[in-house]
Amino acid sequence: MNPPSKILVLADNPQHPLFSSWLATMGEPVEGLTYVPSDYEFPADAGLVVSADCYHEPRVTLLRRAMEKNIPTLVLADGILEYRNTWEHPQLPAGSLFQPVLGHKIACLGRSQARVLESWHNGDRCEVTGSPRFDRYTGMKRRQRGPQENFRVLVMTALTPYFTPEHQQKVKKSLLDLKAAFARKPIFGGVKLEPVWRLTKGLDKEIGVDAVVSDLTGREMADVLQNVDAVITTPSTSMLEAMLLGLPVVALDYCNTPHYVQPAWRITASDHIAATLAELVNPPAAKLLFQDATLHDALECTTPAAGRVQDLAREMIRLGQEARRSGGALVFPARMAAADGVVRAVPEARFKLDELYPDQPQFASWDVAALQVENGHLRQHAAELEKKCQAVRASAAHHAQLTVAWKSKVEAAAVLVEHGEPQAATKLLLAGVKAVEACQNPPVILEALLAIAPALGALDAGRARYLLEVAVKLAGGLKNQPARDLATRHLTELAAASAGAAVAALARA
Repeated sequence: MNPPSKILVLADNPQHPLFSSWLATMGEPVEGLTYVPSDYEFPADAGLVVSADCYHEPRVTLLRRAMEKNIPTLVLADGILEYRNTWEHPQLPAGSLFQPVLGHKIACLGRSQARVLESWHNGDRCEVTGSPRFDRYTGMKRRQRGPQENFRVLVMTALTPYFTPEHQQKVKKSLLDLKAAFARKPIFGGVKLEPVWRLTKGLDKEIGVDAVVSDLTGREMADVLQNVDAVITTPSTSMLEAMLLGLPVVALDYCNTPHYVQPAWRITASDHIAATLAELVNPPAAKLLFQDATLHDALECTTPAAGRVQDLAREMIRLGQEARRSGGALVFPARMAAADGVVRAVPEARFKLDELYPDQPQFASWDVAALQVENGHLRQHAAELEKKCQAVRASAAHHAQLTVAWKSKVEAAAVLVEHGEPQAATKLLLAGVKAVEACQNPPVILEALLAIAPALGALDAGRARYLLEVAVKLAGGLKNQPARDLATRHLTELAAASAGAAVAALARA
């Protein structure tokens, strides 16, 4: 029997370069799990679970369950740490972003990221690997601007540039100030500046500029960066991509938050714009040196990252296999993929979740057993809710199929009546009734009866009357008074039409 080695990817898009940039050449079978329920049973040949999402359910529960089953789990850092996203993101549960890392290991972009995560008491979980999706920048060159060409400044925002209304207003204000600065057609050292806008979340429309945004997964970012001369961006992983090409990079941050990636240039108020734009045209050597140091601290990129991530994954799979064979605990050593003897950072004494999140009562409890029991209850409850949601979705899909079936028959019957084929029309309408009767879903049956019976009234009054009487009883049982009133009105109209037809027949006789 072959030892377990299949790699399972928990992601909306397992083909994203975050995964494909190194998994494609791993030589191990890979299976993408775009959606599985929280009680998903991992296959016996699962050798490694990989994900970049440790803040949405059911992936959080799946990562934890994989660890409980001694399946190695690897979290990929999908970008830089960003202060607002970490500490001021009300849509995420407190502590979601690596407090702690919800996996055996996390592949960090660089040393500075690992230091921060380790200061948050993540112990031996951090591995400094770099990001294989940035390996493609090796050999790329920045554009060589001609002497008569404008100096192009890419002004961009992160995929999610704000998390609260207050953030939104500050980001919008910063962009409007930049727009006003560029509208003055600035020229520095005889060089005219030209903005290139790449804004997200509709900010281009809000400030009234034409933005070039095509592939928001970042696949085309390299193409954009190779056609500009400098970058101004809200805190974003794209800062590192621009630095890889040697472009001077400015952090645009009117929120004035701490920066986990230290830029050489910052714009935190409108007063900073003019002086910063002037420096971009002829950047000081000392600031470019600082930017290079920041890049190499924030991103392990002196050599390709794919090999490091692959080596880490293979070693995790091997150790998982050994633990299964021996029946022992699954333990991973520190710094399995360390470059140049990177040492572990000291955990900070101030990292206390109850003090960092004083409004979150769950962090005030130190009763681990009670929290574990509560977690078990919540997992079971979540699994039950998922099953109910699946049943509702399946029922809705069946409902839609049946509705299409009987409505199409009603429409087709009307066409047949117009062409003088009442018998065929009657047969088609009765077939519609049989189709919905088989589903044994009272609301669906009632909806169909209320549409089919009136159409049948002019063709077969007796059958139409019977169907409407059934609809009255069915609506009463469902306590659907509007439907009951409608069925009753149709019965009254049918009786009046039948009486009128009888009087007309007697007159003709």
